[in-house]
Amino acid sequence: MKKAIVLVIIIILGYFLLNEYYLKNMPCRTESGTYEIWGNTPVQINDKINNAECECISETLIKEKSPHVLNDNQIEIIKKELPKWAVKNVKDFTEKERVNLSDQFEKLTNKEFLEKLEYEYTFVDSSYLTCFVPVYTFTFESTKAYIPNYQCVYENYKKAKKNNNSLKIKIPDYPIIESKSWAANLGDKAI
Repeated sequence: MKKAIVLVIIIILGYFLLNEYYLKNMPCRTESGTYEIWGNTPVQINDKINNAECECISETLIKEKSPHVLNDNQIEIIKKELPKWAVKNVKDFTEKERVNLSDQFEKLTNKEFLEKLEYEYTFVDSSYLTCFVPVYTFTFESTKAYIPNYQCVYENYKKAKKNNNSLKIKIPDYPIIESKSWAANLGDKAI
């Protein structure tokens, strides 16, 4: 009996060590032993992995320990737009429910509202410079609203536009509320 218990403990310990030191972050590990995540191009995340700032979910997604949070202005916009998004994207979501949800959101402080959002993952956007874009979600029954925090991308765009007035690239206003089809473009693990 004691041998069986010792064997079970060894197996559990072996599994833990294998998972912790070998399997963990494998989706982002390259053949050379470095870690990178793919956006438009590969971005090395060795420092983030070694400092335990993030964990790989897939070759395109990471889970950060301290993602950039939405600022007060973004939260105010999301509180106003999310009920409208729900009417268009959530099955059988009525105009009356939209009004009720809007009223509920108005009563919440920005901090209370932020607590209702769930951080899902981060992807890399290399449009202007490398930006780590955290994605938050709000769930209506079984429908998720995806809310990427593009603040870094937007700030880099404004700097690029300031340095080059002839820059014709137009980006949408942020924040944007996305749906499942948008998340699917980031891969299966994003849904």
